[in-house]
Amino acid sequence: MELQLCNNNLTGLIPQNIGNLKKLSVLYLFNNHLFGSIPKEIGNLKSLVELCLYQNQLNGSISAFLGDLTNLTFLYLYANNLSGSIPKEIWNLKSLVKLPLSKNQLNGSIPSLGDLTNLTVLYLYTNNLSGSIPKEIGNLKSLVELDLSENQLNGSIPKSLGDLTDLTLLHLFSNNLSGSNPKEIGNLKSLAELDLSKNQLNGSIPSLGDLTNLTILYLYTNNLSGSIPKEIGNLKSLVKLDLAHIQLNVSIPKSLDLSENQLNGSIPASYDRIPSKLRSLINLEYLDLSLNKFNGSIAGILGDFLILYHMNLSNNNLSQGIPLELGKLVQLTELYLSYNSLEGSIPPEITKMKSLEMLNLSHNNLSGFVPSSFEGMHGLLYVDISYNELEGLLPNIRAFREALPEALQGNKGLGTEDFDSIYCIGSGGHGTVYRANLSCGDIVAVKKLNHLWDGEKNLEKGFLNEIRALTEIRHQNIAKLYGFCLHHRHSFLVYEFLERGSLAKILSKDEEAKEMGWRRRVNIVNSVAHALAYMHHDVMPPIVHQDISSNNILLDSE
Repeated sequence: MELQLCNNNLTGLIPQNIGNLKKLSVLYLFNNHLFGSIPKEIGNLKSLVELCLYQNQLNGSISAFLGDLTNLTFLYLYANNLSGSIPKEIWNLKSLVKLPLSKNQLNGSIPSLGDLTNLTVLYLYTNNLSGSIPKEIGNLKSLVELDLSENQLNGSIPKSLGDLTDLTLLHLFSNNLSGSNPKEIGNLKSLAELDLSKNQLNGSIPSLGDLTNLTILYLYTNNLSGSIPKEIGNLKSLVKLDLAHIQLNVSIPKSLDLSENQLNGSIPASYDRIPSKLRSLINLEYLDLSLNKFNGSIAGILGDFLILYHMNLSNNNLSQGIPLELGKLVQLTELYLSYNSLEGSIPPEITKMKSLEMLNLSHNNLSGFVPSSFEGMHGLLYVDISYNELEGLLPNIRAFREALPEALQGNKGLGTEDFDSIYCIGSGGHGTVYRANLSCGDIVAVKKLNHLWDGEKNLEKGFLNEIRALTEIRHQNIAKLYGFCLHHRHSFLVYEFLERGSLAKILSKDEEAKEMGWRRRVNIVNSVAHALAYMHHDVMPPIVHQDISSNNILLDSE
């Protein structure tokens, strides 16, 4: 007899009188909203073969009476709020095939596993289990999948795991395991997934060359040392390889051949240089070499990884320039080169990466202009070029317009040497004017307004009305307005650049002031008067300057 009430949004307690259904062989109550404890009366269902209570809100401890269900093959209790220790009586269920107890709040140690010789799946992940992994686990000869990850297990990985020759999945990540990786893991020739990451394992990486079915190998964030065994090159089924964040001098052997793979992970460890042997990874999609000690240049052969979508080389000691070959990575969506010692200019070839969404070049020694060809990268969502030596105006695309101040700060001068006073060519009551070099080579005058934009609609309307009026001005004695920037950090006006700077600057220097004869001075006064008359009488509505001074009277070469 079967009772299947799963996926029904049921609420409330599991009734105690369910224990009266003595002939029940299958009880499915999973994926509901049941709460409370598992009634001990379920222990009366001696004919029960399958008990599935997972994905509810059950709490309390796992009843020891479940150990009386000796015919049970499936016991699914995962994704509840069960607490307490795993009762030792569970291990008396000799017929048990699958036991997922994951995603609960179980604590205590893993009890002796007894004689569960039929068990194929044991999931205890995402609990609060502590203590060591019992060596008796090696007696579970039928085990195919073992996941003890995300607990607080300590001690070493038992050598007896090497006896589980049918194992296809072994996840022990995010625990406090220490000691070395037992070489016996190399006996698990059926293994497809091996994840030992985020522990405190030390010693060398064991030889895994015989694990030819392995598709996932994660050993990152441990204390491993020694070298990466060249036998890893035999893992032709490998899809994801992550050895990142090891932070030691782990070398990548020159003889390592990872061709004809389908890698989709990170290939790191701390090695002197990124080796040219990486060219064999032609199927690489995800490359993370961050947080290591790589030095030297970025290998141009990385540009041959044509299906790469993520590259992270940040937090190393890489130097020299960004290779032009990276421009071939047209499928790349994320590029992180921050916290290195890269120098030279940002190559325009980077802007050929039309799929790029995230770009971080911060904390390097990059110099020169930001390429104007960035304006064709409309898919770029985030950019950080802070703490370099870049100069020139920023490209007019959303990623730069909406960039936070900290993503641009700390440069030699984006736009005008970061508005250094040596580039100041005039100032007045409303703002200061600077000389700015565009990436195309043109020179303009940029007026940085004194008041930061605060986003209020009335201010925005007034500002735009003034801009509209200025764009209608056509007079030989008034500098041409090329454009403006309205931003939460600063507001700018971009004008025609006049070579000689302000009248105040010339008059402050005795030699230049002497060279300016009275005829020239009269011409300046006459030109200013004509310009003011034009604004007062020939423009509708009239424009009042409000800030006439020698500081904002600019002179051309004539």
